[in-house]
Amino acid sequence: MVQIGCNLSLKALFFAFLLVFNFQLEGAENPYLAINKRNAFNLGNEPPSRKAAPPPAPEKSEDIKLTGIYRHKGVERVALAMVDPKKKAEPPKYIELAAGEKQGGIEIVSIDKKTGKVTVKEFGSLRSLTFKEDTFKTSVSKAPRSSSKSSSSRSSEASKKAADARREAYERKKREDAEKKKREESSRRSSSYS
Repeated sequence: MVQIGCNLSLKALFFAFLLVFNFQLEGAENPYLAINKRNAFNLGNEPPSRKAAPPPAPEKSEDIKLTGIYRHKGVERVALAMVDPKKKAEPPKYIELAAGEKQGGIEIVSIDKKTGKVTVKEFGSLRSLTFKEDTFKTSVSKAPRSSSKSSSSRSSEASKKAADARREAYERKKREDAEKKKREESSRRSSSYS
């Protein structure tokens, strides 16, 4: 019986120890709680407020380029190029209209030749075209450098010098061979006389 009692008291002591240890763990501060309190990633219970996006701009069917303003039979006219942005490979359609004329969804409202400004009504909305902003972009290349001697002329001079050196060596060899031949002939003649 003593053993049973001892076993029970050891078991009771063990459970008591576990209970005390467990209470100490619950009371101890969790080292990872500091991360949660700091809120390093700005996490919160409320979702962030969303700002209303501005309404999208109405999509243009074609891009209009101003190519010219001219007078024909006393009437000012505008030359426009219609470029379809979806079909870049196709060439633009060119139209010529006077003020008040309409073609397709485009109507010319006013033409100001002095400032180079044309007001167009495109599918009901007014739009201004100017030569500064609404024309085809031109490509400009740099002028070639002008120098007294270009690299090609320097290389041609070097090749000319090399050719002259080869020619001189060839002519020198030719003279030496001719002199050698003369000596051999003169030695044959002198040996034939003796």
